[in-house]
Amino acid sequence: MKKIFITPKINYDKHKQLQTTINIEWYNYLSKLNYQAYSGYFKDKKDLNIISKNFDGLILSGGGEIFRKEKKLKNKLRDNFEIRLFKNFTKVEKPVLCICRGFQLIGTNNNSKLVIAKNHIKTNHKIYNTKKSDIFNIRELNTNSFHKYMFKKLDKNFEVFYVSKDKSVEIAKIKNKKIFCFMFHPERKNQSQKYIDLFLKKIFK
Repeated sequence: MKKIFITPKINYDKHKQLQTTINIEWYNYLSKLNYQAYSGYFKDKKDLNIISKNFDGLILSGGGEIFRKEKKLKNKLRDNFEIRLFKNFTKVEKPVLCICRGFQLIGTNNNSKLVIAKNHIKTNHKIYNTKKSDIFNIRELNTNSFHKYMFKKLDKNFEVFYVSKDKSVEIAKIKNKKIFCFMFHPERKNQSQKYIDLFLKKIFK
């Protein structure tokens, strides 16, 4: 069974101490797809190398804001951790899936500009295929949406596969690398769930 590492959210508890959390939806969802899910927070270079060596894939999870949009310590710590892990997995050419916040982090670190999204929070919408591939070959999908910011244009290093009606980029990939980006949450309910599940299986095959 393949092992997938999921980055956690970092938040303050009622005592204003930092803690890491991961939604149980992720464990249930990946188990359904026959993957083992793990999470944690590490700063030591040796630990980060062990993760990229021993895991089959990485998910930069959603939830919260990146440091560029909300300059808080918790966001800076999470950004730094995720970028270091991202570089490690990229170096060993293992697949990375960037979800919502993760997409925003990697996109902005690759010269792409975020803009305010309207009508994209706590809703469902259709997204449309703009370019077919071996993975992304369904003409139209219906997905959830929880994001405050969006990309209408990505750097030339990206390929765009799905956009919403207002041209928000919903699925993209960095060219010639195993780095995939979803602006929606696959672990939460989607009307086109069976196709999204197939996408993940192909990404982490």
